[in-house]
Amino acid sequence: LSSLDKTVIKAASSFFAFNTVSNFINSATKEAIAFDNAMRRVNTITKLATDGFKDMEKEVLKLSKTVPFTAEELASGLFDVASAGIEAENQMAFLTQASIFATAGTTDLNTAITGLTAITKGWGLETSEATRVSDLFFKTNELGQTTVAAVAQSIQSVTAQAKLSGLQLEELFAVYSTFTGVTGNASDVTTQLSGALNALAAPTVRARNEFDRLGIEVGKTAIENKGFAQVAKDVFDGVNGDVEALRKLIPEINGARLIAAVATTQFDVFNEKLLSLKNSTNATTTAFIEMEKSSAVKLKKMSNNFSVFKISIGNAFSGILLFVSEFAVQMANTLNFAITFVKNTFKNFFNFISI
Repeated sequence: LSSLDKTVIKAASSFFAFNTVSNFINSATKEAIAFDNAMRRVNTITKLATDGFKDMEKEVLKLSKTVPFTAEELASGLFDVASAGIEAENQMAFLTQASIFATAGTTDLNTAITGLTAITKGWGLETSEATRVSDLFFKTNELGQTTVAAVAQSIQSVTAQAKLSGLQLEELFAVYSTFTGVTGNASDVTTQLSGALNALAAPTVRARNEFDRLGIEVGKTAIENKGFAQVAKDVFDGVNGDVEALRKLIPEINGARLIAAVATTQFDVFNEKLLSLKNSTNATTTAFIEMEKSSAVKLKKMSNNFSVFKISIGNAFSGILLFVSEFAVQMANTLNFAITFVKNTFKNFFNFISI
């Protein structure tokens, strides 16, 4: 190669290297700014002081290295956690469990958070019980013909009603474990359960009189003492399986369908699955450990680790850019003041001469 060719190649290589570095810095700065913006959004609710805010940022970045969700996705999830009223000191622990739950259940972070907050808040649980709740969700996914996402999206509509009606938390999940794929999908089962609880926990005056006449115990206390499935079976047996008589006691057809199913073919199935749910501890952790072995999760975590590095670089350069921008604005204001001063000086001078 001639000296000219070598010079051209060196110039091209230098340009390529400069362009690569420039693009990296630009990308890193954008990523850092986006993450900071997402975290500032969280702090509109948590209202942490500077040191606390910086610590929370570090925790989110650290978490992103261990789960398949980016720092920005986690920051968005943290906002949802804060919005749900989870105490500031418990928010990161709750977000961590939601991330593990979402990974284990192969669902998105928002769905996992929605499901966990719906149960913990609707059932009046301590936020520290998020692990127990995620175990119940995952076990339901395993036992029923449904998905974590489908149950999480549906169950929130009936959580408070189930609690007020006297169901155990495990019984609520047992309903989805047993009847999804039998009486309908998760949404159908939610409608059916709501109708059944309306009739069993809060019957009309007319229905209450008929229950009393037949000697059937219903209401919250009966459900608490006997269990939902047994009360449903007592009602079905009390009318000798007569569908017309059952409809008089259970006005909502969807509710009657669920009660008929639980009292007959699904009674033993329900109780077996209820027992499994009561022994569901560590179901989420076990599934998470397995999902960590997948190529998709491994690649995502590797990408997240690189993103954390980029954010650290971006933070440095965004600070420099901010300083330069502020300096430029200050210089512009100073220059503008100087120009205005000179203009006014000359104007006053010429005005003086004209006099």
